[in-house]
Amino acid sequence: MLSASETSQLLSISPARLKQILKTHPELEYDRTSANNGSIKIPSETVRTLLQTRNGIKYPKEIVMIASQKGGTGKTITTLISAIRLAEKYGCRCLIIDLDNEAHSTSFLLSSDKDISQVKTMLEIIKDGESIENCIEKTRYGGVDLLPAKGLMRRADKLVMSANPKTLLSKIIKPIQNRYDIIFFDVPPTYGRLIESAYCTATKIFLTTDPSAFGVEAALMTQQDIETSCEEFDVRLPEIKVLMTKYNSQRKASKDAWELLLTTFKDSVLPLNIRDSAEVQNSINDGKTIFETKTSQDIRTNFDEFVDIIFPLQQQMTSLQ
Repeated sequence: MLSASETSQLLSISPARLKQILKTHPELEYDRTSANNGSIKIPSETVRTLLQTRNGIKYPKEIVMIASQKGGTGKTITTLISAIRLAEKYGCRCLIIDLDNEAHSTSFLLSSDKDISQVKTMLEIIKDGESIENCIEKTRYGGVDLLPAKGLMRRADKLVMSANPKTLLSKIIKPIQNRYDIIFFDVPPTYGRLIESAYCTATKIFLTTDPSAFGVEAALMTQQDIETSCEEFDVRLPEIKVLMTKYNSQRKASKDAWELLLTTFKDSVLPLNIRDSAEVQNSINDGKTIFETKTSQDIRTNFDEFVDIIFPLQQQMTSLQ
């Protein structure tokens, strides 16, 4: 949840005005427990309502994929932090579709009392004809839903080898697509028919690379696979950008990899990179995001800059003024 000061800053109003709005509009929910302690917390749906009614904000319909065919580039962590922050900060309604049989997004997002063995995944949708509506789970974060994964997910790809990637996932998500502003595919560092279908279904793909020549090579290979799949199955090529993670400006390896990245991808490289920070992994290990723990403002700003690229709200607000 956002604090009152963060919410008022987002809406360009004073904290006192925000409190007045909440008082005179009882339909707007907020954390009354925190209010009793002198610190109002604003949930995702209230942020959304305020942005829509006061600022005329229109929400996107995007299918986002953070991808690389190399492990360890921060795909899942970036996906988790981005979805949770978009929901918290801007009231975006997000769905994470976990296609990784390691199921790290699933274990992080579901409450500890949830029996993972009982959740339904993409495997049940493909094998048993289960509807996606019956498989989606609420998470412990407001505004973020989840289509879970678990180990048996590894069998799903074998069942769809003859399916057309152009329509495989797009048909599955169609019944619920309008419920969400942003759908994220969380994918493993592998290539298969499901992943190929995610390439063909996404509207935006962010290729992650760590600061290494191997990471840049993997990002290039992934881009080539995306382009080949879209051409083969007559799919419009999604917007593709490249994001460097784990960047350390004091290390030669990072500087060299950054130069290689700029040479290889040119204008497709995002002007920001995600700094190398133990705080990110530490918070995830504790079952929290960097916005829930005492982390440095620099790394928070780093991720905020990235979510602003996914959903450029400030640009929209400026254009409405």
